[in-house]
Amino acid sequence: MNESIKKANRADSKLYALLKYIYKRIIYVILSVVLLALMGFGACKLFTKPTYTASQSVILSMDASVNDQSLNVSLAKVYLPTIEKILKSKKIIDAANELYTGEGDLTAGSVGLSRNGEESLIFKITYTDADATTAQNKLSALLQSAKQEVHKVVSGGVKFVETDRERDVITNTSTVKWTLIGAVVGGVVSVVVILLC
Repeated sequence: MNESIKKANRADSKLYALLKYIYKRIIYVILSVVLLALMGFGACKLFTKPTYTASQSVILSMDASVNDQSLNVSLAKVYLPTIEKILKSKKIIDAANELYTGEGDLTAGSVGLSRNGEESLIFKITYTDADATTAQNKLSALLQSAKQEVHKVVSGGVKFVETDRERDVITNTSTVKWTLIGAVVGGVVSVVVILLC
């Protein structure tokens, strides 16, 4: 029992000595972290192009013939997961490509869907592209296609109603990711170099 305690104490003292050794050279760790974080940030700015995501909030609505509001909401909730799959389906994407007159085709991988919560009938349809205007135009074609095609696939008078909110376009960059990667690599490399010297 005493032997195991002694071993644990020796291990603790070795760890303490190692941490103390690194702490005395902490300035090198900090410099390395800052330098490689800046290099990651710079490399991202120089070599990666931003993408743009256009989004539109949409309300899923049932046919007006369903007079019971609670039934309307319940049916819409049942259909919502299915409609999310339909929006990325080949049929909708192909129909959107026929409507879209610009360069390049729409792809299912660029389509995004998100909801505010399980109880919400408002969801956001997004489209991501290398150009902001193209992302907006492709999203418009997708929405138009969805409005024309979804009732052919899903019965019950399902329709999309765009909210009054303006269509958003956000810029996606990887600068934060690459800056953090640079910082982590800088920290690891500096600690390894300190331990090897």
